Amino acid sequence: MSALARNATIPFLPGNVIDSNSYSTQKNNIFSRGFTLDYAGGTSVDRLRSPPQSQDLGLKRGAVRPAWSVNAGSRAWTAPCSYSSDLNGSRLARNSASYLARPQQLPAFVTVDKVALRFLCWYKDDLALLTGPDRVIIHKCILTYFLIDDSITLMEPRQENSGLNQGCLLRRQRVDDDGGGFVTWRRLAVGAEITARGQRLHIVDCDDYTRKWYAEQGMQQAERLEIPLDPNEYRQLEDSKARQMTAVLKHRRLHADTAHAEEVRRRFLAYDRQVLRFYAVWDDRESLFGARHRLTLLYYLADRTVEVIETAPPRPGKGRGGAGGGAG
Repeated sequence: MSALARNATIPFLPGNVIDSNSYSTQKNNIFSRGFTLDYAGGTSVDRLRSPPQSQDLGLKRGAVRPAWSVNAGSRAWTAPCSYSSDLNGSRLARNSASYLARPQQLPAFVTVDKVALRFLCWYKDDLALLTGPDRVIIHKCILTYFLIDDSITLMEPRQENSGLNQGCLLRRQRVDDDGGGFVTWRRLAVGAEITARGQRLHIVDCDDYTRKWYAEQGMQQAERLEIPLDPNEYRQLEDSKARQMTAVLKHRRLHADTAHAEEVRRRFLAYDRQVLRFYAVWDDRESLFGARHRLTLLYYLADRTVEVIETAPPRPGKGRGGAGGGAG
C-alpha cells in the first residue's frame, strides 16, 4: 500500500465504517453541534464567547465569526471582520466595527413592554335633541397611554340605566396632536387638554404609578383637579343629601326612643310604688259660686306623673258614725 493510501482519512458520512484505530487518529474528536441560545439579564440572547484579542489578529478568515460578546452586555454586537493585506503583504490585519463600549441596557421594546400610564379625564357633551338642563352631560373617562407604541385607549365606566353609549369609546390607536404629529407621553399631564374622538379631553388626575414614573423622568404631575357636575349629577347629589339627612333624623329619633325606654325601665325598677304626697288648697271664692277646695297632690317617682285629688268636706247635719237615730 502506498503512503498516500495509508495517510488518507475516511470522510464522516452516513454508511462509512470507522474502526477504533482510525477514529482515534482523526483531528476532531467532537462532532456535536453546540447550542447558541441562552438568557442574560432576563433577555434571550446568543450564547456568547469572548471577543478576539490582539493576538488573534493573525487568525485565518474562518476563525473569527460575528458573535455576541459576554464582556460587553446583552446588546453588544461584534461586527464581521474585514481583512486587508498589511504593509509587508504577508499577514492579514483585522479591521472590525465594534459596539463593545456601549453601556449595558435592555432594548426599548423590553423595558416599556406592557407599561401603561393611566389618566382620569372628562369632556362635555351637548345633546341637541334634548331641552332643559339635562342636555349638557359631563363624561368621566379613563385614558390609558401605552409607551411601547404611543397608542391610547379611552374608556368610560358603564352606569346602569344611564341611557348613554358608554364603555370603550376609543380603541387602542395613535391620536393626532393639535400641534402636529401624534400625542406622546410628554404631552400628557394633569391640567392638559387633548383632542380625541372629536371631543376636547380635560385631564384632571392620574394614578400613583403614573406619578412615580413621571417623577423618574424628571416631570412632576400636578395635584388632582375637580370635575364639574352636570345638572343631572347635581340633582342626584341633592337627592342623596336629602336621603342622608332623613336617615340621620330617623337614626336620632330611634336612638332617643331607645334611651327613653331604658330610662323608663330604670326608674320603674328603682322607684316603683314610691309616691310623694302633698296637701294643697285652691281658693276659688272670688268667682261666682266659688269655694275653697282642699286638694291632695300625688307625685309618682316611677313615671314622673302627678295626680290631684280633691278632698270633699263632711256634709252638715250628719254624724260621722253613720245615720242618726230616730225620735224616741
